[in-house]
Amino acid sequence: MHKTGTCSVQRVLHDNRALLLEHGILYPSAGVAPHHNFMLDAKQRDFNASRLSEIVDQARQSEIKTLLFSAECVSVLPRDALRRLTACFAPSDSLSFVVSLRHWSSFLPSRYAQNCKRRDTQTYADYLRRASEPSRQHLDFYYDVVLENLSETAHSVKIISFDRAVQEDGLVAAVLRAAGLPEALRKKLKEPVEHANQSPPWQRVELLRLLNGAASARLGVPENALFNAIAEGSGCDVIFDFDKRLGRLNADHVAAAQEWLNTQAEAAPPVPAEHIHVEARVLNAFAAQVVNLLDGRLFPVTLLARSARPVTTVTWREFQAWNPAIASDMLDTLLKPAPASTWPSARKKPLRTGRGFLRRLRSRIAKA
Repeated sequence: MHKTGTCSVQRVLHDNRALLLEHGILYPSAGVAPHHNFMLDAKQRDFNASRLSEIVDQARQSEIKTLLFSAECVSVLPRDALRRLTACFAPSDSLSFVVSLRHWSSFLPSRYAQNCKRRDTQTYADYLRRASEPSRQHLDFYYDVVLENLSETAHSVKIISFDRAVQEDGLVAAVLRAAGLPEALRKKLKEPVEHANQSPPWQRVELLRLLNGAASARLGVPENALFNAIAEGSGCDVIFDFDKRLGRLNADHVAAAQEWLNTQAEAAPPVPAEHIHVEARVLNAFAAQVVNLLDGRLFPVTLLARSARPVTTVTWREFQAWNPAIASDMLDTLLKPAPASTWPSARKKPLRTGRGFLRRLRSRIAKA
């Protein structure tokens, strides 16, 4: 799932593609991206099933033993999209999902922050309320629904406790072990020194969500479109990604906004009581598939008392009213030269799927 160390895992696999290939494991190239979100996101309108099927066929025709993908977007695919995705693999293929689950006390704040970095403007309290609606539609909240969906479309599902793995020998090691990589090979892989995609300070998250709301109003597009798209099982057409451009802003303006946010800070609301039962729901149905279960628990007991970072309940309208000049200048800067970035624009290089790719693949396998 999102916010469970996926970026670190993907960077290790991407950076060690040549070594993996020498051992019969193909981690397909997706251009500059270390992940396969664009390749596997079957809920997007431009999902290319034939391109994925071609990669699978090429691997099957070669001496590849394991075809390995990584894409956190798969965890929130609805069942119909999962069926479109898994249909790209032959019925004879042994298809497995490896899923990392993170304790809700840190997962939900981190997931909320990620949404704010990219598109949404709702407060953390509203996020918790909407994510925990009885419809069980929003998959950030209901781990058991995620596992049920995956189990319906694969031969097996292996579950990793993110928090347990971090306490032991690390998530990367746990994921690669669950994926079946030999221990000797795993020890040869070069890992990044720093963890990727770490959560930003809470003031930055709050500022981004307020700017997202102001931008939505100026551009005439819906607020919280990313959250809504996840709940609906659809793609989000417009992503702001202001976090990547926040460095363009006047530093004094950012400092002033953060000082104002500090005066508005309050304790984060507790996670809804319904979510306290998530561990029991997962273990009741999937305990045998948890690869690092300890003493019958999915998560360490010490995590139950963990509290979220500070938040605010101010709206983007209140942000604009606080200092119209600063708010307007920030928005003007962020919306130039383009009003938004979209998923297709992130593809810097085409996926390598042609016959030349297959010839090079076979040649490297033969040399290995």
